[in-house]
Amino acid sequence: MAKTCIQCGKKMGMFQKAVDGIYCSLPCSAAAQKEIVETERKAAVVRGENLRLAEEKAKDEAARRAEEQATAKRRGLCPKCGAPWNYVPKGGADGLDSGSCPKCAFSASFKAIDKCPSCDGMTLVVESDATARCPRCKYRR
Repeated sequence: MAKTCIQCGKKMGMFQKAVDGIYCSLPCSAAAQKEIVETERKAAVVRGENLRLAEEKAKDEAARRAEEQATAKRRGLCPKCGAPWNYVPKGGADGLDSGSCPKCAFSASFKAIDKCPSCDGMTLVVESDATARCPRCKYRR
């Protein structure tokens, strides 16, 4: 029964001595070793790329969480006086957020609180696409 080289597929004679028991010659053995090394190198590159992508995704997720926490903190403070207020997400009319301050009695339904261009505070209460107002400096857009 003749053996077959696993590298090139060539049949080896019955009395031919196989290299490492599975290759027909030294060049076939060397070629197989090169393929193994190249495959391991490619796998290391893929693992490195996957690790880089995972780290990048984790950084993006951490930045998103930090932004959400900052937004929640901003929305937890009254835009007029800066005191903690009663903020209710989607608690206003038409699904808008709402808030009311027990300290200064300011209340509003809004879709966002942005940076005011006039007084440079995060106080611009955006009620709709067309209307926005700042309760501190009375700026209106």
